[in-house]
Amino acid sequence: MKAPTTREPTTYSQVLRCNSRLPAVDDKNNKHETDKFASTAQQEKTQLINNNKEHMRYILHKL
Repeated sequence: MKAPTTREPTTYSQVLRCNSRLPAVDDKNNKHETDKFASTAQQEKTQLINNNKEHMRYILHKL
């Protein structure tokens, strides 16, 4: 039976290396994907707000 291993602490250089792999917002090649992601996130947020409003109307109607 092996002894449980502990997770190695993350170093600053590992964080920088990871961040460098993320798409840049102003990168021409990734701009479309970034805009699409932002648009989808905004649509989901709007949908959640609308669902919450509908739910509140339903609850208030039942009172």
